[in-house]
Amino acid sequence: MSKVLKYILISCTVIIVLASGYFGYRYYIEFNKPSLSGIHAISQNTVLFFEFRDPVKTFRKLTGRTGLWKELTDISVFDKINKQILHLDSLVFLHEDIYEIISRNKFFISILPADSGKFEALYIVELSQGSSSNSIKNFIRKVNGKNNLIISKTYRKAEINRVNIPGIKKALNFSIYKGLFITSYKDLLVRQAIDQIELGIPVNADQKFKQIEITAGKKVDANIYFNFSGFSKLASSFTSKDNRQFTEDLLNFGQWSETDLIIKNDELLLNGYTITSDTNHQVLDCFKQHPQNITIPDILPYNVSLMLHLGFESFEQYYLSYKETLNRNKSLGDYNNKLSNVNKKFGINIEKQFLSWIGNEIAIATQKSSGQINNNTYVVIHANDIKQAGKLLDKIRENISKKSGKIFQQQYGDYYIKKIDIPGLIPDIFGTLFSNLTSNYYILLKDYIVFANSTKTLINLINNFYLQKTLSNNFNYQAFTDNISEKSNIYLYCNIRNSLNKISSFVNDKLLDEINLNKKTIRNFEGFAIQFSYINQMLYTNIYLKYNPTYEEVNPSTWETEIDAKIIGKPQFIKNHKNGKLNVIIFDESSNMYLIDHIGRLKWKIPLIEKPMSSVYQVDYYKNGKIQYLFNTENYLYLIDLNGNYVADYPVKLATAATNTVSIFDYGNNKEYRLILGLADNKIYNYNIKGELVEGWNKVYAKTKVDKAVEHLVNNGKDYLFITDKNGNITITNRKGEGRIKLKKSLIRANNSKFYNNKTNSKGLFITTNEKGKLVYISQTGKTSKTSFGDYSPGHFFLYEDLSNNNSTDFIYIDKNKLTAFDRFKKIIVEYEFSEEVTIPPVFFTGNNGKNYLGVVLGESKEVCIFDKTGRVFTNQNISGVTPFIVGSLNNDSKMNLIIGNGNKVVNYLLE
Repeated sequence: MSKVLKYILISCTVIIVLASGYFGYRYYIEFNKPSLSGIHAISQNTVLFFEFRDPVKTFRKLTGRTGLWKELTDISVFDKINKQILHLDSLVFLHEDIYEIISRNKFFISILPADSGKFEALYIVELSQGSSSNSIKNFIRKVNGKNNLIISKTYRKAEINRVNIPGIKKALNFSIYKGLFITSYKDLLVRQAIDQIELGIPVNADQKFKQIEITAGKKVDANIYFNFSGFSKLASSFTSKDNRQFTEDLLNFGQWSETDLIIKNDELLLNGYTITSDTNHQVLDCFKQHPQNITIPDILPYNVSLMLHLGFESFEQYYLSYKETLNRNKSLGDYNNKLSNVNKKFGINIEKQFLSWIGNEIAIATQKSSGQINNNTYVVIHANDIKQAGKLLDKIRENISKKSGKIFQQQYGDYYIKKIDIPGLIPDIFGTLFSNLTSNYYILLKDYIVFANSTKTLINLINNFYLQKTLSNNFNYQAFTDNISEKSNIYLYCNIRNSLNKISSFVNDKLLDEINLNKKTIRNFEGFAIQFSYINQMLYTNIYLKYNPTYEEVNPSTWETEIDAKIIGKPQFIKNHKNGKLNVIIFDESSNMYLIDHIGRLKWKIPLIEKPMSSVYQVDYYKNGKIQYLFNTENYLYLIDLNGNYVADYPVKLATAATNTVSIFDYGNNKEYRLILGLADNKIYNYNIKGELVEGWNKVYAKTKVDKAVEHLVNNGKDYLFITDKNGNITITNRKGEGRIKLKKSLIRANNSKFYNNKTNSKGLFITTNEKGKLVYISQTGKTSKTSFGDYSPGHFFLYEDLSNNNSTDFIYIDKNKLTAFDRFKKIIVEYEFSEEVTIPPVFFTGNNGKNYLGVVLGESKEVCIFDKTGRVFTNQNISGVTPFIVGSLNNDSKMNLIIGNGNKVVNYLLE
């Protein structure tokens, strides 16, 4: 936290009460001299200054009534400030006459440059007559206690005093001069204020300043005046060296701003006007045109965290004014040379082919991401005539291709992604603010040309636009912009909580340390915005800060598709044999089946006779390369094609009710499918793909109802079918239903455990876990043996997978609210405690990067937790849902998509 801010906030109340106190103690010295306005002590080189008409009321409002300030007190320096203010406020409350003096006098805080390139605060109180000397003396004694030592010296005709303030190590310097109480922790500033009164020209003597001074509100919490030439130097003191150019540009941005401060519980609003210089052409002079509608958020992705939007009534007028600004800054020659070199090199005319079609808006925006900022940056330009703009850009590309022999074009959906292969073209034309846009991939979208550094970034924008997951449809942004004008010339929007990586890259190391230390608190400040709009021959200025601790992130899914009723079961990927993409099949509790394509479009819905029981299996009924989808309900077998039509004689009615989910095997990989399931007579049936009973199948009789799917493993070239009844009893057969292994001892398999081929040792062919969590080995002869990884409840989940990604299979237990993964030597790889009991089956998957992951869904909180061998990963994704999920590449590319059900929505997350 900067020393300037620290001393300002600690000192405001102290100085006010001491000013009034010392006024009572020494007022007779100046009693008959005329009072000045406090602004007479403020010099022209002030960075900014605050004017308070009722400072006690403002500070009480800030510290006592706002959640915003209470949040800041979680930061240690603000907590100390808060306690100091509350202590002094309690003292003021006990002295009614002191309160009267304070509440009716104006109070100023001016931030000024001091020595060593630092900035200090100067405090000024306008004094009035009629206070009690004795009561003020008593008050000073209470404030200072035993440290009531004042040292005085003379400067010009004024007396400057030094006094120690409790809780602050630095001495306070103050003077009463011509009816003003002037004080600072830097004695240089007090002397400069006295010089200003005697020799200087008041800031409000300037006619331009008077224009904004008369607009200042009276019934507001404070008036704040910004001096842009000084403010740029202050901003530079907080900025990293790599970004100093931006803050230096503020030097010539404008001249003065006045804004009225309004404090609310969760908002700070500043509204006023900004003026520019009559003698110097400044940046804001380029925008002296009618404000324009802000429409670009209609196409930007919903999670844009930073946006600078520029609006022009006439871009041509702006461009001429922009070049005039460059000329005044003596940089027009370099600018013209850059464009001239590009024109000559590629045989093009930038001003005609690139600038002539620009319409009313330009914006540069950065999307929230954990990756590089450049990879998530967009430049959006409105076109007066989008077709003509497209033709002119194509002409540029054709000219470039004559030199390089290459021309880039890629189709994605209905859009063509193209490229202007001139590195740095956008920042060369529009300036350093656009420096994050180094490549020039672009698309035409509605009436806009959208540029980005990669095709991936543009594809992301297209997908979000198709699904209308745009910034303007983001409910957080909609609420935030209630305090933002629909029209402006300049509009800067910053989602603070989602821009910390960008902010962190912008500031110096000292401020970065403070940000990192207090990230949790800072993230509760949702957004910040600044607007400039040309009105009444000045630029109306709107600054807005919103505090929102209950901020709710918009679902960050790539797409989400709503269906009619609550989703049941697990979503499933089905390959589209026509385009190689993955479709998603889902069922709802109203017995409907849905197919959703790879971009989230609902292709069809089929009402079923009853709810599904099994997973959906892909089969090739006609053996012609076309895929159909097979599953069972309690009384039927279903087979449906890609278009949602029934195949052949399906649905097939079962002889009696099914008790488990159908299992489908293609033993010879020749599309001679076998459909095995248990029915209510406790027998296991075997059907072919036509729904006919298979000859030669020896029906297996179970002891009781078989409610789990029949499992199939191949070991040493032999097929093994595992049949488990509801009591956990196990029967192991060959593919004909004949007994293959007869267990020598009774084995009750855990309800949430499966059978696996043993890859760890030679203790048995297969492994599973029993109801106590013991690992059980099954040998070829039916002998069983056990080993222990600890004690577990009957409801534990067990997986035997290579989580460590080292070609050695691991032992994974999830029991109640705890995950424990062991390697083959029983060493713990991953251990984690969840916030609630795990009741939804975990998911093991391999990503496109070749790494293995374990996913766990928490049913109550809807939180999705994903782990690799290092522990929990993808923690910044905010993935949520209530069904088991699936992971795959929807577009058959390098991306990992996670599909999950959440209520009546199917949600697609991109794992990054």
